Amino acid sequence: MRKELSRKSVHILLGAFLFAPLFLLSFLEFVFFMFFFTVFSALFFLAVEIKAVPVFVFRFVHFFERENHFVGKGALLFMVGVFLSAVLILFLGASGKGPVILAAAIISLSLGDAFAAVFGRAFGKTRVFGGRTVEGSLAFFLSVFSVVFLLFGFEFAVVCAFAGSVTELLFEEDNLLIPLFISLLLIFI
Repeated sequence: MRKELSRKSVHILLGAFLFAPLFLLSFLEFVFFMFFFTVFSALFFLAVEIKAVPVFVFRFVHFFERENHFVGKGALLFMVGVFLSAVLILFLGASGKGPVILAAAIISLSLGDAFAAVFGRAFGKTRVFGGRTVEGSLAFFLSVFSVVFLLFGFEFAVVCAFAGSVTELLFEEDNLLIPLFISLLLIFI
């Protein structure tokens, strides 16, 4: 449980880190920022995977990883999901409300996934898909609905909480798919 808490704290910090460039840059600049940030991160994680970094860096990064997973897989899928969502928003002509849509998607992924994992492990009794639990999905829904409702209103909250919790429950690669599905739905609200 302690390792999962550490992993999910990184999840939340990555989401929080993306807020500054999202609101300080133009939307097109943010798309480029995400591209370069994702490529740089992929190269960094590759260097860690092949042990081309100092030992303390290798140990630090591996402290947060699950066993038998490519180093940085969750973080990279998170960044790729946000980048592809931004590209989708740009190409569908919704860049005017792009920062708000992406903020809601990032909050949904970073907070919802963290709450789902922690509550699912601590209180989950009803297993459904791939070890995921109904209790974890309920924690996802309630945490996302609460925060997104306070920041963006009822419609965004319902879409983010429902789409995110269903995606988290059904798909293994939720870090990639949650921001994409939520962004796509919010574009049309």
